[in-house]
Amino acid sequence: MKKIALFLMAAFAVMACQKETFVPHLDFPPTEISIPAAGTENLAEPVTLTFTANAAWTATLTGEGAAEWLSISPKSGQAGEANIKIDALANTMKENRTATIEINVEGLEPTLVTVTQLQKNAIDVNAEAAYTISFKGGSVEVEI
Repeated sequence: MKKIALFLMAAFAVMACQKETFVPHLDFPPTEISIPAAGTENLAEPVTLTFTANAAWTATLTGEGAAEWLSISPKSGQAGEANIKIDALANTMKENRTATIEINVEGLEPTLVTVTQLQKNAIDVNAEAAYTISFKGGSVEVEI
């Protein structure tokens, strides 16, 4: 009986001394963010990317020319809830532009968030063409 008690005590001691296995985790709901063409400067509320990680994290901005019009802050942090502020200059181009924010937590595959900034409202006009514009009661033809 004494041997069994010693064996059980030794087994409990071994189990108590074993390290708990750390499993990295990232709670990350958004995968896409849209920003208006005017940028973020005059928005009532900042554009913020919020997530929770149970380990230190880093954020990297990628995409051709992204650093010229988009910035993120902070670019790293510790475990817990994180808020990354996203700032974008006005888009004066006639196309949407995109960038990717890559969130890295050690032990996990990177999480990618696509940031799309809408295009400037514009109409392309071809000097060689005629356009018909309809309105109530008829139409007007403007030659350019």
